[in-house]
Amino acid sequence: MVRIIIVEPDPRVRDSVQARHLALGAALRITGDMAQAQELAAGVPRALVIARNHGGPEAAAAAACGFDLSRGPAFVRLVLASTPAAPLFIHEVERLVAELSLPFEARRADGLPGLPAEFPHASYVAVSRAGRARCADLLLVRNRITGAKEWLVQVEEEPGAAEDVEAAIYRNFRQRAAVTSGLLRHELTRNHSYVGAGPLPLDFARAVDTPVAALKNAA
Repeated sequence: MVRIIIVEPDPRVRDSVQARHLALGAALRITGDMAQAQELAAGVPRALVIARNHGGPEAAAAAACGFDLSRGPAFVRLVLASTPAAPLFIHEVERLVAELSLPFEARRADGLPGLPAEFPHASYVAVSRAGRARCADLLLVRNRITGAKEWLVQVEEEPGAAEDVEAAIYRNFRQRAAVTSGLLRHELTRNHSYVGAGPLPLDFARAVDTPVAALKNAA
């Protein structure tokens, strides 16, 4: 059984999540504190931690420091959602919970070779590689729950470069969010980060300030 841990400081949002997922029973834990989430995840065979990130990539990195994200006996999956809109965060929680019911066989049906073991197979089917800049690959993926095509940036944890790329993607997202609501999803693993802004078109070359091949909006 997977322990699902939700981290959200707003008590109204916590109550809403709790009411929507009563059927999960003791498998669901909700807290307003990341430190308590770390305690709840400790020693659990499998844990999914979902938190709303009110900061940037630095806050995401700080949150990851408290968890063992290696694929050892106690496996923690950490997903951070950046959005000012509580309903979008609640919807993201619902989508991640829904992924747990997918048949395991369907999770690894990717047709794209060479993906790291840390790739979030539970969430996406990788369709193609669209470009590379610095330590990051732009992947076209299919959302397993919605079926929609989305952009996903796979960032290798290369000191210095990874922080710059993630900061640029967050900055790019915030500029777009000023004119259209959205949610940026950041999943952290031991050696990679996976950052996606849903169906929002991502100007990858501009975001990382590095020339890449011209991209068409295939989503």
